[in-house]
Amino acid sequence: MAFTEHVYMGRKQLFTDYLPNKMRSENSTSPELNQDNIPDIIKDVWADVLANGTESQYLLDYYKGKQDILDRVKVVRPDVDNRVVFNHAMAITRDTVGYTFGKPIRYVHRNEKARDAVAELNSLVEAEDKFASDQELAVYASVCGTSYRGVFADAYGIEDDIPFSVVTLDPITTFVVYSTEIGHPPVLACTFYETPPTLTGTNKHVYLVYTHDYTYRYETTSQAFGILESKDMIGEPLQNVINDIPIVEYPNNAFRIGDWEIAKTLLDSVSLVGSDSVNDLEQYVNSILVATNVDLDETARDNIKENKIVSIMSDKDLPADLKYISEQLEMSSASELRAYLNAQLGIIVGIPSRDSRSGGGGDTGDAVYLRDGFQDLEIVARNKETFFKRAERNTLKLIVKLLQGQGYSTVIKNLLTKDVDIRFSRNMTDGVLAKATAISTLHASQTLDPIDVLTLVNISTEPDELAKRGEAYWKAHQPEKTKVDNTDVTDPEDEILKRKVDRE
Repeated sequence: MAFTEHVYMGRKQLFTDYLPNKMRSENSTSPELNQDNIPDIIKDVWADVLANGTESQYLLDYYKGKQDILDRVKVVRPDVDNRVVFNHAMAITRDTVGYTFGKPIRYVHRNEKARDAVAELNSLVEAEDKFASDQELAVYASVCGTSYRGVFADAYGIEDDIPFSVVTLDPITTFVVYSTEIGHPPVLACTFYETPPTLTGTNKHVYLVYTHDYTYRYETTSQAFGILESKDMIGEPLQNVINDIPIVEYPNNAFRIGDWEIAKTLLDSVSLVGSDSVNDLEQYVNSILVATNVDLDETARDNIKENKIVSIMSDKDLPADLKYISEQLEMSSASELRAYLNAQLGIIVGIPSRDSRSGGGGDTGDAVYLRDGFQDLEIVARNKETFFKRAERNTLKLIVKLLQGQGYSTVIKNLLTKDVDIRFSRNMTDGVLAKATAISTLHASQTLDPIDVLTLVNISTEPDELAKRGEAYWKAHQPEKTKVDNTDVTDPEDEILKRKVDRE
């Protein structure tokens, strides 16, 4: 079998001893990063860049259906060689990304003074269609183990009413280099590409390198990627107006492992068992006819093909025998093997089981949620959230710096990123009936603030806004109290008693 023997264990993180001057302490022994040694840094990490890119390309092709089963070599009965791709890789990525990032990620203010600024920030990122970029990043991270986003000021000539651009970068041609010192802060980011060939047949390799202080452009011709010299720099370095690296890495987890690459051998086995089951059926349909002690002439063979029957005479001492070789794989064993492989795959990647779904019965709500294994998918989503939020905070800093540097809005001018929280809203409306009951019960206890109640049941990313709008609505629509004029109402018995007293 020609299945790949390479073991995939995540992408490598890139490190260097070089530090920009702003990150070097007085007694630092680290060499200073500058335009002269940037090519040396890239050459030092290029072997790992190439390995990461090669693995990422393979995983992307695997995700899109180009899997190992298509390249297998079948030695026995090569004429019966069905190669069926059971693309569970795409299904796993679809389910995990759809569940975790199915609804937009929101920026939420932590205090009242940041309310207007965060509302403005949300309107800007929504207009820039950041939600689509979030999903692109999530897919790349799920498949390749990591992904990259660029936050840049609008290029000259393509400006619009949103003064920045949020760009999803190719993980095959983008990388970030981190410091070897404690904390591993990023010191350099690079994205590279090849230009189309000119009329003379030459093309260029372009490297865009970003540090905290400058942006560099290098170009080479007639050379392989990764071969770079300081003389290849084009023009002078451009000042980095935000004093930060505008490319942010979004790792899928601490080891930069994709959602299904650790189970790749299982995925290959599922396709292998399925393909061989199809082969078994084809071999049964096209069984070989064996003739014992019979010499079939051309007429007899044609009669078998056309009429599916033959009449033969046998020797007295050597009885003739005609039969098909039709041994078939025992289907229950194959079915059990497929079910076992799928169950193990679900356990490893955290995808809910479909076999346990009864399609009816009395189970509802949380019972179905637990029975079908959705709790496993929720655990996967929470783990992905943790690393996505860490990277997203760096993106938030870049956006705020760009807006403040351009003086875009007075409300954003004094915004601090510590006053902004990042919220996922994927399952806030799940179990809304149970949440409504909880809200009613907690309100009736008269022990909690309404905002705290809404936060506790996790029904909105902005519980304070929800509570205040509700308060304003009910004040405006409060029914008027019925006024009663007691002077016009007289009890008949009181009137009789009054007349009696007057007579006396």
